[in-house]
Amino acid sequence: MHYAPPRLPNDISPLPNDPALFIQAAREERCLSNILVENADLSGCDLSSLSVKQAKFIRCRFAGCDLTNLDGRDVVFSACDFSNARADRAYFSRCLFENSKAVGLHAQQTLWRQTAFLHGLFSYGNFEHAEWDGIRILNSDFSHAFFTFCTFKQIEWNDALLVGVCFAGSPLSGQGFSRSRLSAATVSQYAPELSGAVVSPAQALEFSRLLGLVVKDSG
Repeated sequence: MHYAPPRLPNDISPLPNDPALFIQAAREERCLSNILVENADLSGCDLSSLSVKQAKFIRCRFAGCDLTNLDGRDVVFSACDFSNARADRAYFSRCLFENSKAVGLHAQQTLWRQTAFLHGLFSYGNFEHAEWDGIRILNSDFSHAFFTFCTFKQIEWNDALLVGVCFAGSPLSGQGFSRSRLSAATVSQYAPELSGAVVSPAQALEFSRLLGLVVKDSG
């Protein structure tokens, strides 16, 4: 599976940015589709089980929201803020997060399918037991994020900042990090996760220290 951009209709309709509309839709487990939402402040709202399809959110705030079990398909989030939101067991398919931030996002057991993260800030996120397939990451900061016990398939790590991330329990075979800044990462004892990972020489040197190796110049 490879990344695929959101499929948005040409007749997308503006929706009032009243939080009550979204809260009611979540309570009724009703799908919101073909909508354009701008400058909505949904901070702290309970939007659990909300379903959103073929939608675009611009400069919207989801900080501290409960997005548990959210179903998002063909959605664009542009310049949005998800800081400290909860999105456990959510499902995102063909979604785009551009110029957005989600510092401290809690998204355990979340399914990410054919989704892109472009020019964003996602540090200190908790993505434990998440599944990632068909993902494009470009110029985004995931520093100090927890990718523990994750499943990774078909991920493009391009100019990603991965300082202090934790990959414990997540097999990294086939993952290419040579175009990203990966340092001070945490893995399990003896680092079985690193088997088959594609890294730069500098990254390989750093990972060797995790195995207790002392690299000495032959000169």
